[in-house]
Amino acid sequence: MTHQSFFKGIVVSFIILLTGCGGGTEPENSPNVKSSTNDSKPTIISSNIPFRKGTQVPTAVRQECALGLNLSKYIDSAADDHDYNIQQKSELKKAKGRVLDIEITEVYGLGGGAYSGHKSVSIQGTLKDNGNVVGSFTGKRYSGGGIWGGFKGTCSILGRCVKALGNDVALWLENPYKDARLGDAK
Repeated sequence: MTHQSFFKGIVVSFIILLTGCGGGTEPENSPNVKSSTNDSKPTIISSNIPFRKGTQVPTAVRQECALGLNLSKYIDSAADDHDYNIQQKSELKKAKGRVLDIEITEVYGLGGGAYSGHKSVSIQGTLKDNGNVVGSFTGKRYSGGGIWGGFKGTCSILGRCVKALGNDVALWLENPYKDARLGDAK
């Protein structure tokens, strides 16, 4: 890891913490043993993380916030900060090797920005290496918008949660294990 990426990771984590959506910490139930997976192989993720079938999401949020695209982008970006190789693909069904299948399982985000209360995004993911499950997680992040939350819209606040989740997933990928709880997930 270069000094530049190390300090960038610290700055990003500090900014996320100050702005109200947390992030950047290792999951508290993380085992101390490193995973036996090969970190030199790229991990394949969807370029647009889907909503789980049947997930109730306000229509405006689904159409305007691009949560799936942004989550994929933030995972990739955060993984770069941790010197981890991510490859985005539009279709995961035929992907081989290390494949991280993620779904957005819940979005709580009424219109009205910070004035309509906190917002949250929940995700679940399973990491497979050549078809064998090597790790799984549930992640969740809440935000009220941070310091300037009253001036932010719903998509902006949900975007903060998705960005923190992207960092959570990238950190978990360094040491994946089963049944992890990321961020605010209980």
